[in-house]
Amino acid sequence: MPISNNDQDEFAAYLARYVSGANPKNALTPEQAAQGAHLCFVNTNELLIDARILAKEGRLCRALSVTVLALEELAKISELYRVAIESQLSSDAVDWKAFWKEFNYHKPKQKRATAYGNVIRGVLGEGNGLSNPLPYKSYFSDDTFGHLDKAKQKNFYVDFADGKFVAPRNDDNTQKILAELYGFVSERIDTFGSWHSSIDRNVTFFKVTTKQAKSFLESAALADSGLTSLNGWASTFTPEEVQADIIRLACYRSSGGVPDYYSFTPEMESVRGLTAENREAILAGVVGVLEARMATGEVLPQFGNRAFCMFKLMIHYGQNNLSKSEFNNIFPKLANAG
Repeated sequence: MPISNNDQDEFAAYLARYVSGANPKNALTPEQAAQGAHLCFVNTNELLIDARILAKEGRLCRALSVTVLALEELAKISELYRVAIESQLSSDAVDWKAFWKEFNYHKPKQKRATAYGNVIRGVLGEGNGLSNPLPYKSYFSDDTFGHLDKAKQKNFYVDFADGKFVAPRNDDNTQKILAELYGFVSERIDTFGSWHSSIDRNVTFFKVTTKQAKSFLESAALADSGLTSLNGWASTFTPEEVQADIIRLACYRSSGGVPDYYSFTPEMESVRGLTAENREAILAGVVGVLEARMATGEVLPQFGNRAFCMFKLMIHYGQNNLSKSEFNNIFPKLANAG
C-alpha cells in the first residue's frame, strides 16, 4: 500500500516495520548457523560485485568502503562455523552472549578477517615463485585491522582534518589500498565456496567436521571423513555448488607465481558432480565469472591478474580434456579469435 503524501507518521510507522524483527539472540542450532554462513557467503560476493561496479565507474572511494563491508561480512562466516562446531562438542562451549555482542561490531570482525590464513602461513610457509602450499597470495599484518574502520568512514563521509573539511576523493593511495584489500577479500571468499555456497553444503560440512573433531578428541587421531578432498565430503552437487568447487580449486592453483597446470588438470577430473551431461554448462559458468573479473583488471590489477591466471588454468584443462565443440562453446571468444 503506497504511503500518502506528507503523512509523516505513516512513513515513520512504515520505516519502523521495515527495520523491525524479533532478535532474541539465543543459541544457534547447526542448521541456523548453516543458513547464516551461506547468506554471509552470498552477501560477501554481492558486496564485492557492487564494489567492482563502483570501481569501474571511477567511484574508488565508495568501492573501498564497500570492500571493507565485504571483509566484515566475510568474518561472520568463520565465526558461525566456529560456534556451530564448538556447540556440538560441548553444550557450554560457546559464550553466546559474547558471540552476539561481537556479531555486529565492526572492529572484531575486521581483526578476525585480516588475520585469516596467517596461522597456516606460519606453519607451512609461502613456498616459492612457482608453487604455494596455500591458496592465498595476500596477507596483512596484525595491526592492519586498526585502520580499516577509519578508511571506511573516510570514504563515506565528509570529515574535519588538519584544520579543514575534507570530502571523500580519489587519489593514487585510494586505488592502491582498494586493489590490495579487494584482492585479499576475493581470494578468501573464493576458497570458502565449496563449504558455504549452499545451506546443504554448510550442514554437511558442519557434520563431518564435528565428527572429525570428536574422533580426534576421543582417539587423538583424525577420522578419515574425506574432508581433505575438494568435495569428497559433500552430499549435494548442484551446478552452483560444483561451480564454486571449481573456482575454489582454480584459486588454490593460481596462488603461486604461475598457474599450476600440473596439479589443476588432474584434480579437475576428481571433482565430483562434474559429468558429461552438465560439464559444458558448468564450465561455461566458471569461464563467464572469470571473464567478468578480468574486465576490471585496470582498476583492480591484483584481482584481474588472479582471474587471468585462473582463466588460463581453465583453458589448459579444456584443451586437454574437452572435445573441440565443447571447447569452442565454453570459450567462444577464443574460438572466434582463432
